[in-house]
Amino acid sequence: MSRFATRSFTGLVVAAAAATASAQQAATGVDAAAMLKYKPSRPKVDFEMPAAADIAKCRVDTEQRGKSTGYVLYGPQGQVLRRFVDADARGTINEFRYYDSGMEVYREADTNGDSKADLFRWLGPGGMRWAIDSDADLKIDRWQQISAEEATLEAIRAMAAGDAATLKSLMVSADDIRTLGISPKVGERLLAQSKDIPGAMRQAMTGSKTLTAATEWERFDCSMRVPSCLAASSGKWDKDQLVYENVMAMVRTGQETGFVQIGEMVKVGDTWKLTRIPRPIDGDNLQVEGGILMQESLDGASGGAAEGLSPEAQKLVEQLKVLDDTRPAENASKDTIEKYNIARADLITRLAKASTSESEKVLWWKQLVEGVAANTQMGVFPNGVERLAAIEKDIEATGLTDLIPFTKFRVLLVTFAEKMKAATDAAARQKVQEAHLQDLSDFVKEYSKSEEAPEAIWQVATTVEFNGNAAAATDWYKIASSRYASSPAGIRSKGALNRLDLKGKELALSGPSLDGKGVVNVASMKGKVVAVVFWATWFKPSVDETPQLVELYKQYNRQGFEIVGLNLDPEGTPVSNFLRDQTAAWPQILDPGGMENGKAAREFGIIAPGTMFLVGKDGKVISNSASMEDLKKLLPELLAGK
Repeated sequence: MSRFATRSFTGLVVAAAAATASAQQAATGVDAAAMLKYKPSRPKVDFEMPAAADIAKCRVDTEQRGKSTGYVLYGPQGQVLRRFVDADARGTINEFRYYDSGMEVYREADTNGDSKADLFRWLGPGGMRWAIDSDADLKIDRWQQISAEEATLEAIRAMAAGDAATLKSLMVSADDIRTLGISPKVGERLLAQSKDIPGAMRQAMTGSKTLTAATEWERFDCSMRVPSCLAASSGKWDKDQLVYENVMAMVRTGQETGFVQIGEMVKVGDTWKLTRIPRPIDGDNLQVEGGILMQESLDGASGGAAEGLSPEAQKLVEQLKVLDDTRPAENASKDTIEKYNIARADLITRLAKASTSESEKVLWWKQLVEGVAANTQMGVFPNGVERLAAIEKDIEATGLTDLIPFTKFRVLLVTFAEKMKAATDAAARQKVQEAHLQDLSDFVKEYSKSEEAPEAIWQVATTVEFNGNAAAATDWYKIASSRYASSPAGIRSKGALNRLDLKGKELALSGPSLDGKGVVNVASMKGKVVAVVFWATWFKPSVDETPQLVELYKQYNRQGFEIVGLNLDPEGTPVSNFLRDQTAAWPQILDPGGMENGKAAREFGIIAPGTMFLVGKDGKVISNSASMEDLKKLLPELLAGK
C-alpha cells in the first residue's frame, strides 16, 4: 500500500490517548497489521519490519504530545516501529514516521492537507537529507538539506532509475548561482555542464557495465579529505565557496564494483550540489580534470589581466578553458582520450612556466603532477612515468623547494604501481616491492621535514607489517608517532603501536551501538570469548567472511561466544540493510568516519578491514590479528576453558 493510497488514516479522527489498545482496534480498526501496510513513498528506505509470525505480538497505543496526537506501533520487544501523527491538530494523520531498532530513520508528511506526501526526511542512521516535493508527484523538486555523501548516493540512484527530475534537483541551478554570488560568466560555464539532463543521462549510461539499472551506491570517494574554501574574489564570486573536487562514487553492480565520476561539488546553504552529470568509468575512460570553480580560483582570470599572470599566461588560460569545454565524450576511444590528456598537460606545463607569482606556479605544477599521475595509473597517459620524470626535473630547476618532495613522492608511487603491473611473477613483484620500500626509506631520510614524510613512513610501516615483520613495522610506527605526532599518519601510527601491543592486555573498546540502544562495551563482556571484527561492505573479504561468522555465532553464542562488529564504511552507507540480509545479529559499534577518520580505526591504527581481535574470558587479548581459521580452531578450546 502506498503512503497515501487510502484515506483509512488520513481521514481518521485520532482516538483519545487514554483508550486501551483493544478498545482502539475495536473502535477504529487501527491495528498492527493495518499500520504495517503503509510503506515510505521514497524507494530504498531502510526500516524495521517484523516477521509475519511476530505481527500478532505487536501492539498499537495512542499518544498525545502537546497539540499533536497519533498512533504508536510497538514491536515484539517493545521497540517503536511506527509513529503516525496528527502533527498540526487538524484531526487527521499527516505525518508518518518509520523506525529501525527503536530509532527514527525516516519520516514523510503532508504539510498542506491534500493527503499527499510533500516532505521527506531521513534521520538517525538513515542520514540527514531533507527533500521537498512541492506538487506531490513523488518527484523531488528541491533539497532543504543534503550532505555531499548523500548527494552522490541520490545521484547514482537517480541515474540507475532514469529519474531525470531527481538528478536535476541535485544539480547546481541558476537560482543557486545567484545565491552563491557567482558571476554570470562563471555561472554560465557551470550551467552549461548540466544542459539536457535526460539526454546526458542516456549518453552516460549507454553501453556502460559500471552504471546500469541494477547499480547500487556503495560509498563517497574523494582525493580531498576535507572540502576547499575558495575565498570571495572580485569578478568571480562575492562569497566564499566550499568545494569538493574530483569526487567519485564507488558503486556495485551484481558482484562487480566500479567507480562513477561525480566531479566538482559545491555547497549551497545546507545542500551539496553537483556541477555536472555523473560519468561511469568503463575501461580506460577516466578523465581527471579540474573543476570549474577550482580552475577559476587558480587562474585568476575574470575579464582583465589577473595578478600573478602574464599576458602569455592569460592566453594559455583561455586555451585551457576551450580545451576543457571540448573534452572527449565518455565513449571516446582510448587514443582520443590520451591525446586530450597530453594536450592538457602540455598547456598546464606552459602555464606553470609562464606564471610570474610563486603561488600561481605552485598551484599549476601541483595540478600538473596530480593529473599526469592519475591518468598514468589509469592507463590513459602514454609514457606517463617518463613524463613525470621530466616534470620533476623542471620543478627542481624552479627552485620551489617545498614542491620537490611533493613531486618526488608522487613519482615514487606511480613508478611503483607501473612496475608492479609489469611484473610477471611473484618473485618479480617481491623485487619491485623491496626496491620501493628502499626508495621510500631514502625519501624519508632526504625529505624528513616535508609534508609527505609521515605518509611515506606509514606506507613503509604498513607494508612491512603486511609482510609479517612486526618488529620492523614497530620501529617505523615509532618514528611516525614521535616525529610527526599531529599528522594523520602519526596519529594512526600511535594507534598501530597500541594494536601491536595488545596481546595479554585488557581491551578498552566501547562506542555507541549501531541500533541506537546504548553503548557496546567489550569490557562488560568478561566471562565470554569475544571476537572484535573490523569490517566494511566495500571490502570483499569482509563480505565473504560474514556468512562464516554467522554460522559460528549460531553454533557457539549460547556457549559464551560473542562477536562485536566495528564497521569502517563511510557515514551514510546502508549498513543495517547489509546486516539484516546476512542475519548478522551480534552487537555493532557505530564509528562514523570509516578508515580515515573513525575513532577506533585511529586508536588501533587499523590498516585494512578484516582485522580481528580475539579476547578471552578474562577480558584479555589473545590475538590482535586473528584469522577466520584461527577463530575456528581456537574457539572450541577457549570456550571449554583450555
